[in-house]
Formats: sequence, C-alpha cells, structure tokens
Amino acid sequence: MMGSVSAGPNPSTMRNVFLKHLPASVVPVAVLLLLAVALVACSDQSPSASAPQLQGKISNGSGKLSDSEEQLLRRAAESEFAEFVLAKWMVLKGSDQQVQQYADRMVNRSRDCLNGVVKLSHEKGITVSQQITPQDRELMRKVMALKGSELNAAYLEAVIDRHRLRIATLRRQSQSIQDRDVKSCVRDRMQTLASDLDDALTLGNRLGTVARSRPPRM
Repeated sequence: MMGSVSAGPNPSTMRNVFLKHLPASVVPVAVLLLLAVALVACSDQSPSASAPQLQGKISNGSGKLSDSEEQLLRRAAESEFAEFVLAKWMVLKGSDQQVQQYADRMVNRSRDCLNGVVKLSHEKGITVSQQITPQDRELMRKVMALKGSELNAAYLEAVIDRHRLRIATLRRQSQSIQDRDVKSCVRDRMQTLASDLDDALTLGNRLGTVARSRPPRM
C-alpha cells in the first residue's frame, strides 16, 4: 500500500505475537519453531536506525486524521501483518511451486505495504501495532492444519476472499477520506490488491479450487 522502506516487519516482535496467538495446541511445536526461525530471517536487511518500527509515536505529524482514517491505518497494519504470516507459511509448507512463488510475492508485498502503513502512520502522529485479530487467528488455525493440495487450495481461496473483501472495503472507505496521503495510499493498495487477486484467481482456476467453499475471511 504505499512506498516501501528498507526493513521488514520487526522479526522478534512478529515471532512473539505469532506464538502468543497460535499456541502449541493448535500446531505442532516443531512446526511453530520452524516458522519462528523463518520469521526471524524474513527481513533481507537489518533494520536501520531510521527505519520505522511498529511501535512508538511521532508527534510532529503532517496533519490530524479523522477517527475513521486512523482506524483505517490501524486495520491496514493488522491486515498486512496477517497476510505476511500466512504467506510466509505457504512459502515453507505449500506443495505447489506456482502457489509457493505467488506466496513469496505476497510476503514481499505485505512487508512493503506494512512498512508503508507504519511510515505514514508515524508521519501522521499515530501508533499502529502488530495484532492478530481473532478472525485472522481462526483462519490461520484452519489453513495451517491442512497439508498438500488441500493447503494450496485453502490458501488461494482465503487470499481470493480476503482481497475481494479488502477491495470492497477500501473502495467504500475511500469515499470519506479527506487526507490526501491516506487517499493516495488507499488508491495504490487497491490497485495492487486487484492485480494480486487476478493472479490468485488464475492459479485457483488452474487448481480447480475457486468454486469450492472458502474458509472464514481474514
């Protein structure tokens, strides 16, 4: 959703939040440890001193946002974080090479978008945090319990459902956005969501999964 910065989501915080919300009773401990290692290694570069983090607040924002605009940015951070975690899981556990390649793109996309949300939020003087919502957690539980072709299909169906929902939500919210920076970011993210949705539909059609019932929305 917005311009990227050099560092990805804070790996240590991601690991702690993820393990907190997905206890060992949901997924085997060994697999969780594997994911934790992957999350630590997810950033191509060490965070620089100037890179935005997902905690903290800057008071010299460039403009006061409305409550709805602030909520939009906070929900965007949650959405990008959830997408990042699930896509990273698919890179590790998916059984179809094209699905894994798509998921790898989504890892990079979500990381860049999350950085953009954080950067813009800091500029506007608000705080966003890494949270996995109950709805996201339930979807992850269901998808991560699967293997092989069922996992590939469930991931693509979740992405398709999620992207459709996010595009519709952002389109509706964009009508009331007054801040030019937020409006620009929403417009850019809608474009990438639409492009990624088309690719997911193409993959889903190839695998014959699009018409199946979808897991709960993220």
